[in-house]
Amino acid sequence: MGGVEQVNGNIDLFAAETVHMLAEIVTIHADRLDTRIIQRIRAEAERRIFTPLYREKRVYHWQGADHNWSAVCSGCCGMAGLLLLEEEAILTESVSQTIRSMQAFLSGYGMDGGCAEGIGYWVYGIGYFVYYADMLREYSE
Repeated sequence: MGGVEQVNGNIDLFAAETVHMLAEIVTIHADRLDTRIIQRIRAEAERRIFTPLYREKRVYHWQGADHNWSAVCSGCCGMAGLLLLEEEAILTESVSQTIRSMQAFLSGYGMDGGCAEGIGYWVYGIGYFVYYADMLREYSE
């Protein structure tokens, strides 16, 4: 299985949503997937997301943002971490970083519960906040 070696280390909405989707696929369909596919997904998640974000602790513009990017990017990466990470220390780092980003996200909401981005982005951002919170609750039980 060849592949493109270029990885610039940038984690954006597409990269975050992709790693989350692939982590869900591996978790739900592991018994139907060739082990090489599972290994490749895990390796790419590590290389493209987990290493730069949780091991190297690179800082991304969305981590402290008070809009949907912080909830979507951190929520997706955090859910992928809950599903794929096996090292306790890295998983702990993932949860800590995700919670900090979620706090930044919530700071963008006014007293009326609205956000400056409008209803579409409100749904998008709060959706990933809730998805992550639910998965973390399930994982913690």
